[in-house]
Amino acid sequence: MIRRLLTFSVFWGFIAVLMMSTLWAARSAVPYEGGSDDRDGNVMENKDKAIPLCPVLTIRPREIDLGAIYPGESREGRFILRNVGAGSLQWSTAGPSEWTDVTRRSLIGNLEADQKDLKLHFDCFDDVTSRNASTDKRFNVSLTLEFENQRVLFQKKIRAGAYRESIPLKSNGGTRTIFFRYKILGRETEPLILVEPLKIDFGVMDVDEKKMRRIELKNNGGEPLEWYAGLLNKRGGSSSDHKRKGRYISFLNSDIKGSGLYDVPESLKDDLEVTGLWEEHKGYPKAMTGGAIKYRFSGSGIKLNLRKNPGRGILRAYIDAKLITEIDCYADVDTGMEIWLAENMVNVSHTLALFNGGSQSVIQGVTIFGKDVETGIRGIVDIFPDSGVTTQETDYINITIDTKGLIPGWYAEDVIIKSTGGDVVVGISFEIADNKKMEILNVFRYVKDNQYIYVTQSHGDQTELASLGYQKEGVAFRLFQADTPGTACFYHWYHPQKKDHFYSYDQSGGEKSLDGYVLQGVIGNIATSRLTNTRELYRWYNPASGRHFYTTDQKGEGKGAKGYLFETIAGYVR
Repeated sequence: MIRRLLTFSVFWGFIAVLMMSTLWAARSAVPYEGGSDDRDGNVMENKDKAIPLCPVLTIRPREIDLGAIYPGESREGRFILRNVGAGSLQWSTAGPSEWTDVTRRSLIGNLEADQKDLKLHFDCFDDVTSRNASTDKRFNVSLTLEFENQRVLFQKKIRAGAYRESIPLKSNGGTRTIFFRYKILGRETEPLILVEPLKIDFGVMDVDEKKMRRIELKNNGGEPLEWYAGLLNKRGGSSSDHKRKGRYISFLNSDIKGSGLYDVPESLKDDLEVTGLWEEHKGYPKAMTGGAIKYRFSGSGIKLNLRKNPGRGILRAYIDAKLITEIDCYADVDTGMEIWLAENMVNVSHTLALFNGGSQSVIQGVTIFGKDVETGIRGIVDIFPDSGVTTQETDYINITIDTKGLIPGWYAEDVIIKSTGGDVVVGISFEIADNKKMEILNVFRYVKDNQYIYVTQSHGDQTELASLGYQKEGVAFRLFQADTPGTACFYHWYHPQKKDHFYSYDQSGGEKSLDGYVLQGVIGNIATSRLTNTRELYRWYNPASGRHFYTTDQKGEGKGAKGYLFETIAGYVR
């Protein structure tokens, strides 16, 4: 009996093992998909499945909506391709069907255990037939697909209407189909006003100064656009909501439009700092992979002005090294946004830091709060022309600010453009400088054989330094005039043997021994604590050479790699 039971158990045990092996083999033979599709067509992760032993292609998003497009306009989008499997993934696409392949080649790519962008650029051009044609009017459209250094171009002639296109991607990790939607609007539509920019920063102005800026106005409709421009608030005196207004600071650099890479405008060199790679988009910084922007300001609140687009990713916003928010920068179409980052803060100096997490957003500027803003004052804003009719051309409205008779402070006005295609309000702001606060000294850095000397325009013979072989490196920082409240004399010592220049507001040198140093004089006044619109001046020291280096860069301008060590904060400068 026992022998029969043992034989029976062995038999069924063998059958069970055989069935499990068969199921495992069948499961291994099924191509791994990395999960199932949700209702939006996105691949959902399945943690219960084994790690795939072959490449697997996933794409996010699976569909992009480019929105309504008029002739002469373009749109951009981005798909993220990822290999969630093992091994190398090769993919290719011949583009959308029923489009003319101008490039006459497929777009191909390779993915390892990473993700990369497939970019889409869509253009709609004016209609092919004459504008007087009453039937069968069609439009030239083009589609450019870009992956790494490759570009392929497709073209098509279509009528006005809504479309949904598909692009199949074939790979050794599965075939996927992506989609994009758009709507072509003909020029027979009603007039539609388009204005840029929606905010204008006139910067810091002196009393009795005039500045002019331009507003660009377009008609994105078919019928002629009639428009009238004027001030939204025409009353004399301050507006009732002046406390709720802010001072807009634009990051626009008009001198670099079309250059490709962003650079900080000269007027913001003291307060704005960019690190990493930032593209230039119409003069504004456009985020790329990585990179950061830091802006120093004084106030009780701050808003961020940016443009979102189909490029996915986030911006992390920090104020005084504290994470405030993570901004999702995705939008179906290019969209302007204004986002509160902080309010009701202590009205002192702060630092805003924006760290890019893969977004392609355009950072246009910030709006600062903390002072009463004067508005509604007659005679300071001139608008010309103040009316017109726009068809297909681009018109310009000139806005002139005249600060005659104004006192130091913040000012803001709203220009309203009323039209048969809608109304638009353009905010303008500027600041009248307090001349007493602006009495600062430029401090120039000179270098010779790793000897750094700092001199002002009113101190030291710069011509003599040049004749001695010193090279001028530009403005290193700015000091204050004598008798400025909250500041002290910034003394200069020199050590002939070490050939070291040492600076401190402490006449005894602080914790530094002054043996062998000879006092050279005072180069200006430095703030001994943080004042409005000031920043740290860092002192670095090289033990090997015994020489000092001063900079407003917290990282020491790379001197740490050359043997320098951070020593202390020497004071606060402009």
